[in-house]
Amino acid sequence: PLKGRALCLSAALLWSTSGLFIKTLTGAPHLTGGGGAGWSGWQVAGLRSLIAGFVLLALAPTPRAAGLARRGAEPDGGRWLWPSRHQWVIALFLAPTVLFYVLAQTFTSTANAIFLQYTAPLYVLALAPWLLKEPLKMRDFAAMGAMLAGIALILSFDPEALDGPSGILAGHRFGSAMALLSGVCFAGTILSLRKWRDGAPTSRGQDGVLGAAWGNFLAAAVALPVAAFFSNGAGGLTAPTLSSAAQILFLGIFQIGVAYYLFQLSVRTLSAAEASILTLAEPLACPLWSYLAIGEKPVSGAVWGGAVIVATLALHSLAAAKDGAEKAT
Repeated sequence: PLKGRALCLSAALLWSTSGLFIKTLTGAPHLTGGGGAGWSGWQVAGLRSLIAGFVLLALAPTPRAAGLARRGAEPDGGRWLWPSRHQWVIALFLAPTVLFYVLAQTFTSTANAIFLQYTAPLYVLALAPWLLKEPLKMRDFAAMGAMLAGIALILSFDPEALDGPSGILAGHRFGSAMALLSGVCFAGTILSLRKWRDGAPTSRGQDGVLGAAWGNFLAAAVALPVAAFFSNGAGGLTAPTLSSAAQILFLGIFQIGVAYYLFQLSVRTLSAAEASILTLAEPLACPLWSYLAIGEKPVSGAVWGGAVIVATLALHSLAAAKDGAEKAT
């Protein structure tokens, strides 16, 4: 449906601002001319997720808002805020997704971090027939092949080519590993959100938003102690300036909080495969913002890999829209 696709793309565009702000907060040498707020990746991840958790908790519909009162199930005080088993599954996948992603953006380039995270659609497409009983179509197999080709192009880059003006940290391999792990966990998030999208709401609220809120709280619970006691040479947390405070608030409120809320709404009407393909708008825009704002140029492998994924997104979306139009007639 058109509304579901619009919500999903809106979420992806908000997500796409991550690389730029993570790099300006961490002050990684990806920045043209240096600079940045000097925060550790752990501090960014922890504060971003803490803020996002409260935003998502505020956005989570109460049992009464979800219509339970009309069915005779009255809200049970504040107990609906505690996650159900379904919500804990979502939270346990989402927590490492957001944590590993921030670390990836801290240690490698924007383009490589975001594209490697987006191995997630491969796992979703492969597992959806078994976990969600969603049959794959020929276009899904074609999309999987195209994404594999795009990922291969991205991984074919020469790391030494990034030691010049675009300068990534020597620990780019660690960043790449974090991005791949984030992709695995993001696939679990997509599948778990999609699996329970049709389930009746309970007195504990709707699975997606509340699960995402607690996933972010879990990420913050891990990241902030590490930031306070083990990062920045054990120097502790870096005090925010007006600029860095505004950036972390944007990341927490809009880039992750509002974005995950919109995404959770979108997957109620989209198949897991289509949702995962549509969110590839994120890696298309993410390196663009970093290039325009801080002069970070992706290497040729990322450029060609991105071109392949753009074509995949366009063709798959057009085919899905055509199928929807035919069913409606």
